[in-house]
Amino acid sequence: MSVTRLYFGIYIFFFILFGVLCYLAHEYATFPGDVTISTWIQGIDSSFFTQLMEAVSFLGRAVSVGITIALLAVGLLLFRRIREAFIIIILPAIAGLTNELAKALIDRPRPEGTLAMGINSFPSGHTTYATVICGCIFFLAPRVLKWPLAARLIQVLSVLFIAIMGISRVFLEAHWPSDVLGSLILGGLILATEIFIYRYYVESARIESEVENA
Repeated sequence: MSVTRLYFGIYIFFFILFGVLCYLAHEYATFPGDVTISTWIQGIDSSFFTQLMEAVSFLGRAVSVGITIALLAVGLLLFRRIREAFIIIILPAIAGLTNELAKALIDRPRPEGTLAMGINSFPSGHTTYATVICGCIFFLAPRVLKWPLAARLIQVLSVLFIAIMGISRVFLEAHWPSDVLGSLILGGLILATEIFIYRYYVESARIESEVENA
């Protein structure tokens, strides 16, 4: 089996899984384990942990996301990575639109007492943004930076931030754990599409150009 076929097979599996989760989230307000996991996470009694969750959640708001994207795009442009800057701008926009469309169609209520944050719960926009943006950073870091250690550190921090963002949405009672799971899969599907296009078109074109100029 070729790598491309395996990649496509895994993608289809998670695409179908996301579809199933969307259907179940439309039919049921919670999944088995949602209440138990939420109660356990929300039972963490630490002022530092609370402040950390609130700070991370703040970074997932629209204004904070916009500023983050702008800074990343400018940084990539300074490295003369025009295609990568375009990706870091367009991908979160696609993720945001897809996430909001899914929320409207699925129409799952949020946990009680959080209506001020919006009516629909599945999937979590904060987690989708974090997955797509940090996933882009994870993928592009070793391709942009010349220092392997720095790239590896950025990758570790990117994965850690995605995990903390998902936990923060449950801790702050804004989402159920299944909302976060759906967001991780949705963000992963969007990110996987971008990686496929980048590897087989952008990188291939760059390699061909370097061979021709050699």
